[in-house]
Amino acid sequence: MTRVPWVTLVFVTVAAAVALLPAGAAAFEYDRAAVAAGASWRPFTAQLVHWGTRMAATDLGAVLVLGSVLERRSRRAAVLAMACGLALAAAGLHWLPPPVARYRGSSTIASALYVALALDLGSGARSAAVRGGAVMAAAAFLAKTGFEAATGRALFAGPMPPGVEVLPRAHLLGGLGGAIGWALRGRPPL
Repeated sequence: MTRVPWVTLVFVTVAAAVALLPAGAAAFEYDRAAVAAGASWRPFTAQLVHWGTRMAATDLGAVLVLGSVLERRSRRAAVLAMACGLALAAAGLHWLPPPVARYRGSSTIASALYVALALDLGSGARSAAVRGGAVMAAAAFLAKTGFEAATGRALFAGPMPPGVEVLPRAHLLGGLGGAIGWALRGRPPL
C-alpha cells in the first residue's frame, strides 16, 4: 500500500493542464461532426475536459481518490479498469443510439474505478460486512445512474450548461469497463 499511484496522478495532472489551455476543451471534447471529419482522438480525449469548474473538481476528485486507492492495491487493476472504461464509453458514445453530438467529462473513468474498487474490496474480503458493503456500493452506483437517467440531472457535478445533458449510459459503460478491467487484471502486479 505504499506505492505511488503515478498513473492516476498523471491522468489528473494532464486533465488539469488541459483545463488551463485557452482552447483545450474545444480541441479535446467529443464532437461527433469533428470525429466524422477525421478527429478520431476526440472520443478518448473527451475524458480530459469538462463543462465547468464544479464538474472538473467532482470528476477529477473522484478519479484521484478512487484511482489512488485502487492503484495502491493493484496498479494492473487500475490501469485495466481505466482503459476498458475509456474504450467502452468512447465506443458507446459514438456508436450506440441515440447519437451524442458533444461530450466532456472524466466521470466514465471515475465510474470504472469505482466499480473496479468495489469488486476488488469485496472479492478479497473475509468479512461478510465488507462483502456486503461492496454489494451496497455497486447498488449505490446503479441507483445514482438510475437517478440521472430518470431526472436528466447530474447527481454530483451540479447543473450542466444550457443544452448539455448528463449521459448516464457513459457512466454505465464506464462501470462495465471497470468490471471487465478488474476481471482481466490477473494476479501478478503491473
